[in-house]
Amino acid sequence: MVCIISFCVHTGTAVSIFEEERQIGYYDLASFHYYNDRIAKIELNDDCNVEFITVLCFALICNFQDRSDVNINLGNISRNGRKFDTTWYPNKP
Repeated sequence: MVCIISFCVHTGTAVSIFEEERQIGYYDLASFHYYNDRIAKIELNDDCNVEFITVLCFALICNFQDRSDVNINLGNISRNGRKFDTTWYPNKP
């Protein structure tokens, strides 16, 4: 079985995660971090492969170019077609 995982980058620091057309999660990066410490909040449905999706998220987040002591992440500042769904919550048992 093949499933398509897609990431939708929204204005700001939030990124929605979809399996086919169904939202299964999102991650949001902290806007401010020290050194190369990245802080991300990841919310996922309980019926998805949490380890696999988490590895994909961190692969997208990983950036070895930050060499300063303090970094400010403005996130995506361009407009895109889909707004972040603030009403979505992961399904939990």
